[in-house]
Formats: sequence, C-alpha cells, structure tokens
Amino acid sequence: ASAAAGGDDSEGAGADAAAHGGTAAAAARPGALVFAVPDTPTAAPAVDAYSLRLITVRRLYDHGTLLQKSPALAGLGDGGGVWANPADIERLGVADGGQVRLTSSRGATTTAIRADAGLPRGTLAMEWNRGEPSPAAFIDAALPVTDVRVETTS
Repeated sequence: ASAAAGGDDSEGAGADAAAHGGTAAAAARPGALVFAVPDTPTAAPAVDAYSLRLITVRRLYDHGTLLQKSPALAGLGDGGGVWANPADIERLGVADGGQVRLTSSRGATTTAIRADAGLPRGTLAMEWNRGEPSPAAFIDAALPVTDVRVETTS
C-alpha cells in the first residue's frame, strides 16, 4: 500500500519524492516558516516630548545600480534627507533646512531637516538608498518602533 492510499510509507519520503520527479535531498528540506500572529498586538511605546517616530520611504529614483548605470536616469536620484511636519520643526525652533542632531538607540548624526506638510505630526521621514543619512543607522530591528530624538545644534 502507498502513503497516498492511506497505507504506511515503508519506502520513506525519499522514494515518494523520487516517484514525483524530486530527489531525496528535496524531501529532506525543512518545512516552510510560519508566522504565528500574537494573540495581542505589541503595544508601541509612548513618544517622549523630544522624539519623533521614524518612518521610512522608498522612491522610484534612488541610488540603485540599474538607475546609476543608465546615463539617461542617473541624475534623477537626488540625495537623501530628513523630513518632518512643519509644526514639529517650528516647535524645535529650527528653520526649514536647518541643522539638527538625530539620535536613536542605534546611532546619531547631524543633518538638515526639511518641512513636509504631508507628514503627520510626530513623525520623521527618511528615504532608503538615497544617500546620507541612512535609516539603517537608526533602526533597531528588535524594537517595535524607532523613536529619534531631534535636537537643535545651534
């Protein structure tokens, strides 16, 4: 009797895989990873008065290899940057384009901050693969969110 017919599989998984065009090595592979959804959502920590919650964005034109190797497109991926809601920038007492010190649990840098009214208050946006600063320098993958402390430099 065969395993498909409900009998016992005395020939093993290797023979079954070979019968279906596979190999014994393919049958020995581990199973697929399964993500178990927690019963309760992870609570995000409250933002302190000096931090903004980091969000990251990707743009069509970045510093990727294909774009940079195309003479017609290479100039379209401008430099990276940091953006925040104009109300947050005003609260900090910094002009649009002014220098700020950004600090997270993973890193710190000084950079210009620009206003973007399309961002919700309390958030700081950084772009992937568009130059410095890179969000990778700030994100700790073990944390549910990344809060970035924003301080004036003058």
